[in-house]
Amino acid sequence: MNTNTAPLCLFALLPAALLADPSSLRPSPAQPPPPPPVLRAPASPPSAAAAPSPQAAAGVLYSIGSPTDDEQYCLELINRARAHPAVEGGILASTSDPDVLFSYDYFDVDLTMLQNEFAALPARPPLAPNALLAQAARVHNSDMYVKAFQSHTGSDGRTMAQRVDATGYVYSMLGENIFSYAKSLWAGHAGFEVDWGNGGTGGMQVGRGHRANIHGAFNEVGLAVIKGSRTVGTNTVGPHLLTQDFGTSALTFVTGVAFFDLDGDQTYDAGEGVGGITVEVEGSGSYAVTTSSGGYAVPVPAATATPSVSFTAADLSQTGLANLAAGQNAKVDFSAPYLPPTVTAEGNAYVGHGLPCSFTAVGAAASYDWVRARKVDAPTDPAETLVGITVAITGTYSALATNMKYAGEAAYHLAHPTPDLQTLTYPGLFHVGPAGSLRFYSRLGWATSTQLAQVEVSTTYGNSWQVVDSQAGTGGAGQLVFGLRTVSLSAYANQAVLIRFAYRSSGDIFSSTGLGVGWYLDEIAFTDLHSLLASTTTPIPTGRSFTFTPTATGPYLLAARPRTLGRTWPYGPFLEVTAVTEPPFSTWAGQQETAAGLPAGTIELHPEGDINGDGVSNLVAYALGLSATSPASPPAAGVSEGRLRLGYARDTAKNDLTVAAQLSTDLLTWYEVGGAGAPADFTDNLLASVGTQQTREASVSSTSGNRLFLRLRVVRP
Repeated sequence: MNTNTAPLCLFALLPAALLADPSSLRPSPAQPPPPPPVLRAPASPPSAAAAPSPQAAAGVLYSIGSPTDDEQYCLELINRARAHPAVEGGILASTSDPDVLFSYDYFDVDLTMLQNEFAALPARPPLAPNALLAQAARVHNSDMYVKAFQSHTGSDGRTMAQRVDATGYVYSMLGENIFSYAKSLWAGHAGFEVDWGNGGTGGMQVGRGHRANIHGAFNEVGLAVIKGSRTVGTNTVGPHLLTQDFGTSALTFVTGVAFFDLDGDQTYDAGEGVGGITVEVEGSGSYAVTTSSGGYAVPVPAATATPSVSFTAADLSQTGLANLAAGQNAKVDFSAPYLPPTVTAEGNAYVGHGLPCSFTAVGAAASYDWVRARKVDAPTDPAETLVGITVAITGTYSALATNMKYAGEAAYHLAHPTPDLQTLTYPGLFHVGPAGSLRFYSRLGWATSTQLAQVEVSTTYGNSWQVVDSQAGTGGAGQLVFGLRTVSLSAYANQAVLIRFAYRSSGDIFSSTGLGVGWYLDEIAFTDLHSLLASTTTPIPTGRSFTFTPTATGPYLLAARPRTLGRTWPYGPFLEVTAVTEPPFSTWAGQQETAAGLPAGTIELHPEGDINGDGVSNLVAYALGLSATSPASPPAAGVSEGRLRLGYARDTAKNDLTVAAQLSTDLLTWYEVGGAGAPADFTDNLLASVGTQQTREASVSSTSGNRLFLRLRVVRP
């Protein structure tokens, strides 16, 4: 679109700089540089000071290092392509990714030729991740980022082979791919696989060297990914930098990834890896423990044909078979749906009293957290300030506009001075009720059809986002007034979500940030959404239980979440409990009778009775918060630091009885604190209180030979 054809009134709204063809605002796509020739022998002997290449050793852990989520994701893309090259060619040809499509169009990629070339590629066994190759890749990737360049030769003059040799990796072949200008991980993968660029046929590079490396006769790889942009001088690299170092060693591996399939797509995505799972392969003296990103590799004897592969961790066990055809690597994954912990409570929630809770197990969990929050409706956001929202924008414009709003003094504003994603994110989680929804006043002004104003939610702490509302620009002035938009979130009922407003570009943009350009939002309101920003999260190092003690009456939300090695997983469904003041004796007695299946009046009409035979009367059980039907241990006196002490709990909300500590020397005459005849140092002190629940201690000096007795007297008025 050429905005020079817009009506004359455009000049009254927008600066002249906006009137350029928006397509000119998008830079030309980059291509990865041709890779160096595959090196088929070490360029020089490894440094004597370098660490030895990892080898299979009996009874020891084989480590692949610490691949990040993004690096593991890139490895999964590589191994998918190696296993099914024809299918990968179809995926690449049919992609809808705007950055990849832009590169196809710019380089005039022949997609039919592309698919025919992929159909002719042989299937290859998977590559196993290698810690030393990853070390070399990260050194070079970091160098390219810090110095803002793209070359297989480092800023220090070292070559691929010299970088790998410095790690001590022993190889018979080496190869390398690099890309300092990848728009995304998928765009980087496509850039290598398609090998788009100038000089060859079909809009692809001569020799398809990057593709040849990915589908070559290697058996190990080290990957490095950096997310970010950096400018040095006149050159800017990013937003993603990728380095892939391929190697061939004498070892054979069973490799794979362990993951919980959070989105149900039956494939690994960044953020789904499960760490801490022990992997053992039949016939191998080594074992592995999956990294935080889920990856592993275990060296195996090449002669082993179809060894069993076991995955074990707390509350988890799974076995598979590896097919080591002709002594080549094999891939065995652990995958399972994510079944979050479900919390149950044992009894009623009374203010000041502990409510025992437990929850179901999640495989491979090293520990858990539990969260408590008052169920309070999320407040309306009038968009008057940027306090309380996280701003992530580019350029120098303000995300708060005072010259374009629906109500009040201001509104949020997102624009595209650059094509990068612009977001406004609420920092705290929201609990979504069954009727959960979001409504706001929106005005999408000057925006192209590839500029999208979207509402997104995340159930994975921002690791991945789902679009729940989307609006595209018109290519012109767009909306002239604010309009109400309502977004249902009922699909996320009883889950904890993050919410953000995202303004993204998938093509041409209007780059002005002036009046009327971009997306304005105002008066954001929430229905059946509850803010968890003030919630309290408590770790549970061991076990699967916790005690919830409400401090006030009203509804609360309780949930639990697991932690695996290096990762915190989403909360399970929230349990709503309503805390009330503990009922008077008659109501309490009726509840006890109903719960135990006893006839009405069994407890209520016999306050001095002891139905469970534990030596505690029904009335005393009520006073001390014990059960009348299940045996319990009453408070017991003991001597400590020269005093006879009796600790007990007292709920001041139980105003239908009195509780008094008493002292006797002969079990006949009893004295209360401060009463006539009572020792002067006989005290009953408050030690702590939570709401109406008190922790108290009665005590008196104890000397050798003295006979002293302490008791609690409970009386109904």
